[in-house]
Amino acid sequence: MRLAYITTATMSLHDAQSLQISAMAQAFSQLLYNDFIFISPRSVRNTTEKVGYRWIQLRTIMQPRIIRYLFVILRSRKVSAAFKPDCIYTRDIGVAAWYHLAGFRVCYEMHKPFVTLAGQALFRLFASKIKIIFISRALKDMVTDRYALLDKNLYVAHDGVWTNDFKGTIKNREQIKQNLFGVKNGVSVIMYSGTFQPGKGLDVILLLADYFAKNNAPIIFACLGGERPRSCILKNILFIPRVPQPQVVSYLKVADILLLPNTTELSYFNYTSPLKLFEYMASGTPFVVSRSQSITEIANEKNAWLFDPGDVGQCIAQIKNVLSNPVAAKQRAEQALGDVARYDWQNRCQNIVQFLEIC
Repeated sequence: MRLAYITTATMSLHDAQSLQISAMAQAFSQLLYNDFIFISPRSVRNTTEKVGYRWIQLRTIMQPRIIRYLFVILRSRKVSAAFKPDCIYTRDIGVAAWYHLAGFRVCYEMHKPFVTLAGQALFRLFASKIKIIFISRALKDMVTDRYALLDKNLYVAHDGVWTNDFKGTIKNREQIKQNLFGVKNGVSVIMYSGTFQPGKGLDVILLLADYFAKNNAPIIFACLGGERPRSCILKNILFIPRVPQPQVVSYLKVADILLLPNTTELSYFNYTSPLKLFEYMASGTPFVVSRSQSITEIANEKNAWLFDPGDVGQCIAQIKNVLSNPVAAKQRAEQALGDVARYDWQNRCQNIVQFLEIC
């Protein structure tokens, strides 16, 4: 199969969307070799990036976004036609619609419900005419109920992780933990990795830190990926600026507990497939995560410690359970490590290609 992946994203290779798209491009390239190309806008954010796949960067106007969108669609047409792909793969519904109208076979990867009327309209018009990959069963079920689509054109592929990046044991773990987080021996580190947008649970983390501070617990909370809010005066919480992805692995592996406290304030709460969930599983570190329809497709009582979204009391109880039950915590972390193997990016791409070849 020859496949062209087209995106209108600027591909900084630092945000979650860019990392996910780049991982897919890398995995597709490893699977399809010269039968794969990746097409995106060219920007100052990605001109120096080194990747292991054929990346064609199109000169375009970056702002406003709609102009960049149209430029990519129009300028990618010539490249795609010369490549002669069996399928166009994209996360952009506008790209999917355009290439379907141009006579190409199209596969659209859907990550969340549409928030714009234009997106909803395009999806309603073209969803029955293209192949669709969903990142969760919950999202697929919602879409099929709403749009009455044929199941044979739909496939669920949860997000993934490069499991090899997490292979190996870290020697002198306690010393490295002390160096990375600046903590003393005997202090537990509970870490969150990601952005602080509404619904990601920063408010929950602050309440947790406040509770354990008032109880004089030897616990430090660490938030990797953002700056300290001006309103936060708690001394038992660290805010660590974003670091390159390879360094994230070290932080995840030496922390004592990882935290994923998404709340229902996140508009796509029930449909998300967070990259950090799979990174947490691959790290071998116990993690505490809020329940949602999509999260519980992956995390369960055997490989994680679950709590109801926004329920700080439940989250506190689960943190205490992890810290007071090291044997059980290790067992669940090891179960997660075994479970995550099926979600390696290479496995994800192989499954998607097989789906496209069969349909």
